[in-house]
Amino acid sequence: MTVSPDHLRLLQHRAATLASPLVDEDRTPLVDLVVVSVAGRRLAFRSDSVRQVLRNGPLCRLPQGCGALLGLVAVSGTAVPVADLGALLEDSSPEPGRPLIVLLGGPAPVGVLVDDALSVLSLRTRDIRPRPPGSPSDSAECGITSEGVVVLDTEILLSHPRLNPRSTSEQLPAGRSAHPDASGE
Repeated sequence: MTVSPDHLRLLQHRAATLASPLVDEDRTPLVDLVVVSVAGRRLAFRSDSVRQVLRNGPLCRLPQGCGALLGLVAVSGTAVPVADLGALLEDSSPEPGRPLIVLLGGPAPVGVLVDDALSVLSLRTRDIRPRPPGSPSDSAECGITSEGVVVLDTEILLSHPRLNPRSTSEQLPAGRSAHPDASGE
């Protein structure tokens, strides 16, 4: 079968077009989110703030009155504080059976209990809507995706006053300590 010169040029043009890489004209930055579930809500952390996702191991419990801090867990030989994410977001009370701990970054890692780690989601930053006007300024909720996943600001979350045992012990009645062995004198 002979191919006419015009047909050959058309086939060569099609081949060159199909062989060229697809160009993504959208230059909006991508962000990867680690999506978790807590008390029926889908929440996300930027992946650059997540160090590790672990199975919930033996937790050395802290005394009552330590805010949202539940205890300490050993991670690679280091004691890491663990908080109840639901309690921080005022969504639920601590549930010891939660299966996973998400280690959040910073100079000193903090673990948060979650019900499940669902996925890693890659989105354009423009696809994350900012939190609605009128939201509390100290809210860790910094945005929401079109799928209804609430994006959390790790820095705001980790500066939450309920993560600081001192702020909680200051709220105890005079003569009482958050530590059960401490005397009130």
